[in-house]
Amino acid sequence: MFDSIPSTPAFQIGTIPTRYSLHGKKDGPLIVFCNGIGASRTAWDDLLSILSAQYTCLIWAYDGTQASPTSDLTIKSQASILCGVLEKIDKSPFVLIGWSMGVQVALQTAHMHHTPPSGLILLNGASSHPTSDVLNQKWLWPIIHPLLERLQNSGSWLKRIGYEAQASPLFLKSFTQLFISTRCLSPELDRDAFIALLKLWLSVDLRHIARQLLLLDQSNNTDHANAFRGQTLIIAGATDPLVALHRTEELAQCLNNSELIVLNRSTHFTLMEQAQKLQKIVPAFLKKIELEKPL
Repeated sequence: MFDSIPSTPAFQIGTIPTRYSLHGKKDGPLIVFCNGIGASRTAWDDLLSILSAQYTCLIWAYDGTQASPTSDLTIKSQASILCGVLEKIDKSPFVLIGWSMGVQVALQTAHMHHTPPSGLILLNGASSHPTSDVLNQKWLWPIIHPLLERLQNSGSWLKRIGYEAQASPLFLKSFTQLFISTRCLSPELDRDAFIALLKLWLSVDLRHIARQLLLLDQSNNTDHANAFRGQTLIIAGATDPLVALHRTEELAQCLNNSELIVLNRSTHFTLMEQAQKLQKIVPAFLKKIELEKPL
């Protein structure tokens, strides 16, 4: 494993300091990881441990996760930042792996970047308006939406609540157990990995998280999915409460050359619920598309 030094700004909308790190085999093909909201390398550790032996793995941070945002936080802006990082690295062929919000970012990046990726791997996401069917109930999002609008403009008290929550082991364990008992998380969950991710998520200013969720619901990348001609692997949790399975099935139908795998006993957090399966499925797909061969 190796890490790059933090980058200088790779792309500017105004002045956006963008940090990234490279892991794995320096001369291998490039795998680009597109996080969910507020996530970082933590969510990808199990896949990184396998893929870094053969590939160069790029981890980068969304604007607004490490400091106050300097862009408008739209999916297009986040993808523009990634395009700048890819131009700075100047390495091909490459594959984009997106989880949750990262599915939208991957689709937008595949559309915007001058060199198309060799393939896409999309986990727990949709091509458009992914949050509108949260908990498989269309009536729920219209209630959540105005709440998020208020929260994004709230005072610093919301930020303090997040910091206090992430510092409480009792809260983190209780939250995890509650969501397992209500079937929002699978009993198969790697609890330590999820708690580490939850702690990181709560350390981000929750006002920015609220803003990002609102913008995510407005995002529609259906046309970009239709236009992509490479091979795509789509992975969904059978009981995902955040992105309804039928939305992921619609994504598969939008893409011209896609394979959909639905994992049983899995929710939105397949990365931490089905790590061993993903450690087999993802490398098999990369071998299938012959990523080692240049475009």
